[in-house]
Amino acid sequence: MTTIKTLGTFQACIWVFCLILISAMPSFGRESSPISITPNDKSSVCSSQSIPSTITRDQRQQYDQQPSKTPPPSLSPHQEPSDGPNAPPNPIAFSHHPQHSRQDEYSSFPPPPPPPKEVPQRFLNACNGDYAEAQRRYYATLEWRRKEQIDTILREPFPNFFLIKQYYPHYYHGTGFRGEPVYFEFPAKADMKTLKRAGISTDQLLRHYNMITEFQWQMLNRDDFMTSIFIVDLEGITLRDFVGEAVDLVKKASKVSAEHYPERAGLVFVINVPRWFKLIWKVIVPIIPEATLKKIFVLRGKDEMMKTLSKYVPMENIPAEYGGASPLPLGQSSEEKLLANLMQYNLHRAGAQDISDPEHMEQLSCRFCDWTPARSY
Repeated sequence: MTTIKTLGTFQACIWVFCLILISAMPSFGRESSPISITPNDKSSVCSSQSIPSTITRDQRQQYDQQPSKTPPPSLSPHQEPSDGPNAPPNPIAFSHHPQHSRQDEYSSFPPPPPPPKEVPQRFLNACNGDYAEAQRRYYATLEWRRKEQIDTILREPFPNFFLIKQYYPHYYHGTGFRGEPVYFEFPAKADMKTLKRAGISTDQLLRHYNMITEFQWQMLNRDDFMTSIFIVDLEGITLRDFVGEAVDLVKKASKVSAEHYPERAGLVFVINVPRWFKLIWKVIVPIIPEATLKKIFVLRGKDEMMKTLSKYVPMENIPAEYGGASPLPLGQSSEEKLLANLMQYNLHRAGAQDISDPEHMEQLSCRFCDWTPARSY
């Protein structure tokens, strides 16, 4: 019986480790140490070549003439053909071509700037300078954004937004010393059964996740090279939390983050870990690349949390629940109020929510109607 319990505990720790690593490893910021990648290293989503991450225009033209390792995505009816029979699709053609009437609803709002023709530096950094692979990933991201209508996701009404926030707690709260958005998530407090009874599917939760990710990089911080601070609070976690819809959601969300938001994950703090987690973590540490390990902190106890967190997040931005000096509790930060106001504005526009205070509605309208997204990739 003890052996079975130990195996279950180990499996649970492996689950957490894998989810953290999937989220963090493919997308660490450009200021992180270089990760040594070998052809057999499956921890990276990109292959490696001996190419610097900063490439000249002549080098780009040279790589453009080399055949890609994987074929480019096929053209949709809305895309314009590129020059040459085997040329990759024009990245501009992936965006701003509405396929559904929903796009027409947002035509009165300022659109995002068109995606650049050159592969953005973040994609090159994520692929260790492999231009062909970075180009493939960039085009795949543009196609994903077109298919999922990500460019207008912050204009959509989300009728279940406040219900999801209540039963799957996650919050933005302040910034780090470098201006990084700080994001808290509480997997053990997620009540997936209640959300399921309310008719909210995993796909709807994933859509919600995509929306808050866009909110982070389109509104909270518009710097294309900024990274985030991700704090996972495991207080109350049990072995039962490692099965079902919650794990499925985290896996899908991690895949989206790794594939379409490269070089965005900065630091990952796993806090309030159970005693058994740290014991197994010591066994797992030797297999983690050193550059990745430097960005992951597994913390137990308030003193350990404060000592480590305060090195990267100002005391005034650490919630009082964790011993910090922030005057606002989690869920009531200026970032959360901005997000809630945006959701109220979108629901009001769609006729799904009535805002009784005309002055408040006018303030929301002035704030959001002329807002322009920072990018479309």
